[in-house]
Amino acid sequence: MLPVFVYGTLRSGEAGFAELGLGERVETLGPATVAGTLYDLGEYPGALLGSGAIISGELLLPRDEAVLALLDAYELFDPADPAGSEYRRVQTATKDGGIKIWIYVYNFPLENARLIPGGDWLQRPLS
Repeated sequence: MLPVFVYGTLRSGEAGFAELGLGERVETLGPATVAGTLYDLGEYPGALLGSGAIISGELLLPRDEAVLALLDAYELFDPADPAGSEYRRVQTATKDGGIKIWIYVYNFPLENARLIPGGDWLQRPLS
């Protein structure tokens, strides 16, 4: 089972983590970074992979496959319809250590979204 890189509301201490009861369902492996760009979508962030920027987050190791299904539903990812999903779950590797991971990337245009400087949802400027 691959760890899942979370960078927004699913990070420990955030609303989604508590809402899904992830404290009981995952092992928190600690901080990590991924090459990509992070955008503020209002209530939550959206990530795009690549670029010279860095996204900060943490790694969660699901205790079983049911956790991935729970996360897929939370992120509005339908494995049977990836193109129509708000997010897609894709494999990549962490920037710091090259660990293979799952990450949810935003699946729609982001031209009207605000860039999060520094790539850390927890440090985003609040407006």
